[in-house]
Amino acid sequence: MQARDCYSIGRRALVPSYRYVLPSACLKLELAASQYTNVTMEDEMQRLFTTGLTCGLLVASVGAHAFTGEQLAKHAKVGLAEARSIALKAHPGKLVDEELEREPGGTGLRYSFDIRKGHATQEVGVDAQDGTVLENKLEGSNPD
Repeated sequence: MQARDCYSIGRRALVPSYRYVLPSACLKLELAASQYTNVTMEDEMQRLFTTGLTCGLLVASVGAHAFTGEQLAKHAKVGLAEARSIALKAHPGKLVDEELEREPGGTGLRYSFDIRKGHATQEVGVDAQDGTVLENKLEGSNPD
């Protein structure tokens, strides 16, 4: 590992810093640590590792399931987009939550949407087999 003198632009002006170049199989990672702080190379590596790990976990969790109950979608005859449209026609507003679940009533498989209008949240249930509105009521203090 080599340290080279260089200048990086900080918030105030040019700040003297040391740049370390770490060779790797595919890329060179450059880290700069200011000589005026107690930031060490290990601190920077730990911060980068933690940030990368956090971003990776977030991306993985978002891609895993687009909505709650997605694994039941193969049993539904009505698609999510069509069910959303039906729910928003029944109660216009801003869609804040959606899920596909097995629940008594109708054919037993339903989309459940929480739709906010003003300060109130309405729960609208749409049957996943035939698209009928099964529920359209103000959500209580103990939401599903």
